[in-house]
Amino acid sequence: MGAAGAAGAAGAALLVALGCGSDGPDVLPPQLDAAIELRDGYAAFVPGDSLGVTVTGSDDQQLEWFGFFLEGSAGDSVRVSGRETSRTLRVAIPQSWVGVHRLVAFARDAAGNRRLSGGDTIEIIDAVRRSLISLAIPGPVHDWVIDSSRNRLYLSIPLAQQVAILDLTTRQWLPPLHLFGNPLGLDLTPNGDSLFVALRRTHYLGIVNLQTRTLDTIRLALANEFETGPERIRLMSNRKLIITTAFDGSGYSSVGILEYDLGTATQQRRVAFASAIHALARSGDRSRLVLVLQNGCCPAQGYYYSAVADTFIFWLTVDRFFPAVSVDAHGNRFLIDNVVFDSTRSVVQALGYTALPDSLRNWATIISPSGAFAYIARDRAYQKMRIADATDVGRVLIPLTPYLFMIHPDGGLLVAATYDAVTGENRVWLVSSP
Repeated sequence: MGAAGAAGAAGAALLVALGCGSDGPDVLPPQLDAAIELRDGYAAFVPGDSLGVTVTGSDDQQLEWFGFFLEGSAGDSVRVSGRETSRTLRVAIPQSWVGVHRLVAFARDAAGNRRLSGGDTIEIIDAVRRSLISLAIPGPVHDWVIDSSRNRLYLSIPLAQQVAILDLTTRQWLPPLHLFGNPLGLDLTPNGDSLFVALRRTHYLGIVNLQTRTLDTIRLALANEFETGPERIRLMSNRKLIITTAFDGSGYSSVGILEYDLGTATQQRRVAFASAIHALARSGDRSRLVLVLQNGCCPAQGYYYSAVADTFIFWLTVDRFFPAVSVDAHGNRFLIDNVVFDSTRSVVQALGYTALPDSLRNWATIISPSGAFAYIARDRAYQKMRIADATDVGRVLIPLTPYLFMIHPDGGLLVAATYDAVTGENRVWLVSSP
């Protein structure tokens, strides 16, 4: 053997001795990556769901095990082989896993070297999963109204200067109404042919002919101070529009609450001095209305209006700041935050969650058209409660906590609006048979 050959053999022997070749000792841990299979775009699950985790790894010699576990709970593992591979592990989520967990994946090679990959968090909600449809929207929803005869949902999205239109039959968006002046409050005429729109940064109400998509306006008698403009509107059975106003800043305004009579084309102030209105809701038959002022708690100040009597009655409502407000189909029951009142403004039922920390979270709530049930948003879900005995009927998953609810007049569809603070994405969620 020549000098060069002897040197090569010696070098190879040295590599083997040091374990640097493929036949040497395996001292390096595998490479590892793991991905959770999301449901409806989020790592939010309920007991009974199948949790899928795809583990991908490689090793310089031989892989032997892939697996994952939830910190504080169990997991799953599978035997593998080869230098590179990928496996999806699935496990049924038991009730005992309810909570927030950090998911840790691992890979181990044949020599016992192990690598962990963690950091992803999943939340398992003590709820049930219903069929969900979610749709992205170009900004937060301020107000919405359902046309039950055409089965359409109209949503005001002021940041996009539009009213979005969702066909609830096809679950598809229709071309939006492009407006101006920050469209906020919405309401329909009883036949659904026209849409009233409060144009916040103007002194006008818009009236959109939904057949021709043409816009007419009503000028309101508003002072040119503090950027005052219309914010919320509801058309009552006596053909009077009840209009609340907003202004830049905080405190009380001399504008108060306006009325526009469609029959006589006249307007007047009905409440001459009031703070900005936080919430406004009307019964499905347009007979009764309740509104809650932004300032003045506790209890929160509000007004009750009857279209038959054409009167506003001052009302001290609930011990909450900024409560959600809703009314049933016939104005027999009002839900303000978690407290149910009847048409005489007497308390019918308090639905739990009365502790002060909860009251400051301003969850969305809504009463069913029948007045029999209430829906209360909770963390990544809503709670359905029977009003008669304050019984918890069940909790249904929505991957993000809703800030606004709408329920179809027939009670068969719940619509929720959410905002994702991580991605900045706004969505609406449709839940059938809520």
